[in-house]
Amino acid sequence: MRCLDQSNQQGRADRADPRNQTKQSPCLAALPALLIFLNIPLAATGGIVALLVRRMPFSISAGVGFIALFGIAVLNGIVLLTYIRELRQKGLPIEVAIEEGAETRLRPVLMTALVASLGFIPMAVSH
Repeated sequence: MRCLDQSNQQGRADRADPRNQTKQSPCLAALPALLIFLNIPLAATGGIVALLVRRMPFSISAGVGFIALFGIAVLNGIVLLTYIRELRQKGLPIEVAIEEGAETRLRPVLMTALVASLGFIPMAVSH
């Protein structure tokens, strides 16, 4: 919490000055990485539920699928957050940037996940 409080105290006047746009606290610099890596537990939960629904044991094939699933989750997070960051740099408010970024990048994120998932169907049904 201390990192966020420090950034709020230093931030409001500094944000108006374009020369100070690159200055930010170390905690805020790590926030996008934290958001991206928070996708991994959610992806793992979905993978475990899928294994339970299909009544499949955790095997080597499932482990390879989980590794691919984690990679897809991280990639999709990077795609989305990069675009939101670009919109923020263009001057959009955070709420508008998030909404527009999610609407604009929904199709690329879904296509990436769908293509990778379809590629692993033969491995999933071979067991």
